[in-house]
Amino acid sequence: MTDLFTPSSQVLAQQIVETIERGAYDDAERAAIEARGHHPDDAELARLHGITLMQLQRPADALEVLEHAARLAPQSVEVQCNLGAARLASGDADGAIEYLRAALRQSPGHPAILLTLGNALMAAARYQHARESYAMATHGAPTHPGLRLNLAAAELELGNVDQAQLHTDEALQLHPRFDAAYALRGRILQSLGKGAEATESWLLAERVSPQNPQYPFAVGQALEHDGQLATAATAYERALRLNPNDGRVLSQLLFLRRRLCDWHDLDELSQHVQDAVVAGAGTISPFIMLAEDVDAALQLRCAQDYAAAVEQRVAPLRKQLALSQAKPAPDDPIRIGFVADGFNDHATGLLVVAMFEALANDNDLDVHLFATTPDDGGSIRSRLATASTMHDVSALNHTQAAQRIHATGVEILFDLNGYSGRDNAELFALRPAPVQVNWLAFPGSMGAPWLDYLLADKVIIPDDQRSQVSEKLVRLPRCYQPNDNTRAVATPPLTNRMRAARRRHGVRLLQQQLQD
Repeated sequence: MTDLFTPSSQVLAQQIVETIERGAYDDAERAAIEARGHHPDDAELARLHGITLMQLQRPADALEVLEHAARLAPQSVEVQCNLGAARLASGDADGAIEYLRAALRQSPGHPAILLTLGNALMAAARYQHARESYAMATHGAPTHPGLRLNLAAAELELGNVDQAQLHTDEALQLHPRFDAAYALRGRILQSLGKGAEATESWLLAERVSPQNPQYPFAVGQALEHDGQLATAATAYERALRLNPNDGRVLSQLLFLRRRLCDWHDLDELSQHVQDAVVAGAGTISPFIMLAEDVDAALQLRCAQDYAAAVEQRVAPLRKQLALSQAKPAPDDPIRIGFVADGFNDHATGLLVVAMFEALANDNDLDVHLFATTPDDGGSIRSRLATASTMHDVSALNHTQAAQRIHATGVEILFDLNGYSGRDNAELFALRPAPVQVNWLAFPGSMGAPWLDYLLADKVIIPDDQRSQVSEKLVRLPRCYQPNDNTRAVATPPLTNRMRAARRRHGVRLLQQQLQD
């Protein structure tokens, strides 16, 4: 009910918009509730209320309010887009797609609806359709930098790196201070193996938007990958100041400080990480938790929560791929695959190369190796390629790698990384093989529904810890870790102390001979 002293709905709406733009979402919610009390049939006030609830991470409440706004203004494109976004945020990507397509029939070619529809299609992992929706939207809004960037993201998911780079550059031409475009360019450059350029691009994103903790975290990851550990730790510290409860930053910084032997505040940081696991954060690296003084139950909890977060991200894509498993011919050799980032002059390669050479003589096995890092030109890679069928999937994203593995007809697939190195969790969560096994680099349970077996021994998994393993356990009788029994071990170099000891020993021998 309004009176002469009540501001108009337009004035109240403008006040709410200004409050939202300041980031004062609690204040905006209170203002929206009060304004709607005065103007209960105003669709714009209801829409702004819904936007505020979305910012407050309350999608269910936002959905209810925006559905009311849609009843008040069924032809409003703004309401339709916001309602579609709310359905998406509530976890109903398919419902959002259906609703937005109906809205598009009312307003054919409208760029705002096409943009929101593209976002819903991306969430449903329908990347090709998302690309088409974004591309159509650019015809109606050719100068919208966000559309170009979303189009680039869809191309990147489809593995079209050149097109992704082109559209990212277009977005930056339209908006030279577009932080998200610099961040996406960093991802693209990293995928191309241009680590230094990727770092610089993420640093640009951080300079443009210094309050976004995602950018210094990405900088830290790139620097850590390039071996610049101290500088990476500084980047993680910047990210942590912006978001003190980010589990990814906490765990990476903790692990990096241990590697650097930097003990300051280490106990407090370790406790913070453990508290995050207890709270169910789902973002703490299970590999990093292996270095902490925690029991097997907490380690498993960490792995299961981390795996659940991966599963939530990957489930729509797995549904789209629908990689069915063909039944092999009974007389064919068993086709076994191994995925690793270490099929080079690397610890993993050194451990497994002689084993694969021995398996090459087994006519009942057909061994395939899937390398997620490029050929380093070394002898280990050459020996592995000679002993098995080598597939270089280093230039492929997880989706493409899963499709390549599936196309080979591998029956049993081993993850030699686990949660270490280049984490293959998303790749294995796509289920490219009917039987999947965790082995070697991650000595513990991965807590993941996409892994069927854990290959270990009694040292890795003692009898009293079998209950803390989510996979079926296969234990080798002695040691789960092979080694290269053909490797020639070089004579260790002499240190100055060893040389001095040898000289002293020589002097004593000479004295003994003179006495004799």
